[in-house]
Amino acid sequence: MEASRPTARRTGKVLVIALIATALLVAADLLTKAWAVENLSAEILNPRTLEVCERDAFGRLEPGRRAIEPYVIIPGFFELRYAENCGAAFGIMRTWPKPVKTGIFFVVAIGALGVLASLFVRGRGGPFLAASVPLILSGAIGNLVDRIRYGYVVDFIRFYGEMPEALRTSPEVPPYWEYPTFNVADVAISVGVIFLFVDSFLEGRREKREAAAKAAAAPSETEGSPEAT
Repeated sequence: MEASRPTARRTGKVLVIALIATALLVAADLLTKAWAVENLSAEILNPRTLEVCERDAFGRLEPGRRAIEPYVIIPGFFELRYAENCGAAFGIMRTWPKPVKTGIFFVVAIGALGVLASLFVRGRGGPFLAASVPLILSGAIGNLVDRIRYGYVVDFIRFYGEMPEALRTSPEVPPYWEYPTFNVADVAISVGVIFLFVDSFLEGRREKREAAAKAAAAPSETEGSPEAT
């Protein structure tokens, strides 16, 4: 007998839960960013000669606001420090021309939203895919809101520390390490992508099991057919 997978068509209740989860995650992202803007940065009072995120003659990006004293949580390891990301997640594309970045951000965000929403509504994938959708959607929406509102994304979560002595094998190795500053939306997107990979792995294993079961059932079905007697 051929193995078959139960239908995974998602009910209206599941869709409502996903929408609520997405809204809560977007709210958490925007509220924490608003807190960072209010408590970790200050307005730039000097007259501007460049647009925000535009490079000066020395290659430095024009900031929207200036960072002030960070909020240290674990000294020498973890702090909340204001930063502006003119690129994508973790600073990717920060040096690209602004029109190119804007177009790419828009196309990628809309495309991701459409594909994921379609997969979710049609019941594709397993529970990990279902869990990944609110995470990725909320992260994409949160960062897109920032980019439309400010022209950049507000980051404020920073991990850093002293480079272990065992890794300082040459003078080129810096004495300190620093992970790219990020935000709640980046965390949501990263966890969502991990869930997608897990779902893909589990679905691959399921398909192999079904193929093996089908192959094992094929000889017995052939033996029991009239042509085999």
